[in-house]
Amino acid sequence: MKQIFILLFLLISNFAFADKVTEEKIRDYFSSLKNIQAEFVQVDEHGNTQTGKFLLAIPGKLRWEYATPRDVLIIMNEEKVYYYDKDLDHGSHYLGSKGLASIFSGRDVFSLDSIKVLEINRGDETSKILFGSKESPEKIMLIFGNDPFSIEGFLIENENKDKVAIQLNNIQLNGKIADKAFQYKAPKPQRKK
Repeated sequence: MKQIFILLFLLISNFAFADKVTEEKIRDYFSSLKNIQAEFVQVDEHGNTQTGKFLLAIPGKLRWEYATPRDVLIIMNEEKVYYYDKDLDHGSHYLGSKGLASIFSGRDVFSLDSIKVLEINRGDETSKILFGSKESPEKIMLIFGNDPFSIEGFLIENENKDKVAIQLNNIQLNGKIADKAFQYKAPKPQRKK
C-alpha cells in the first residue's frame, strides 16, 4: 500500500493539460453529492500511517476522526473549525477561513474566491484536479476513479512542502448521517485524583 502512496506523491508534478470534460464531471459530481462516509488510510512521505473515519455533508460540514496512532478529531461546521486531541485532552476552535477545506463547502469548486484550480488531468483509470489556496502555498489534489466517476482520495501539500496521501476506503455516498456527527461538544474536564 505504501508504494501506491509514493506514486501519488509523484503525481502532484506530473499533470498534462486541463480537460474541460473532466471539469464538467467534477462539477456534476459535487453538485449531486449530499454526503460521503468513508474510512481512510493516511500516509506521509516518511511512511508514517494513520487511519480513521471521514464524514462530509454538503454544505460545509466535515468530520475527520483519526483512530491510530493518535486519537484526534477535527470538525468543520459552517464557519467554525474544531480540533480536539484526545491523547492530550486539549481542544481548540477558530472562526474564519477554512483554507482548502472550502472545497467541501458545497459551492461550485471552480468559482470559490479563496481557491484556484492549478491543473486538471484525466488518465485512463483516474482523473485528478489540483487546487491551490490564494492565501497560502498549500495545495490539495482530489483523485477520482473514472469507472464509475467517484472520489478515491486526496494528496495534500502543506506550506512547508510536506506531503500526505489519503486513500478513502468503504466509501458510501448520499446515505444517512446524523447531524450530531458534525457538532462539537467540549469534553468535560477530568478530575484529578
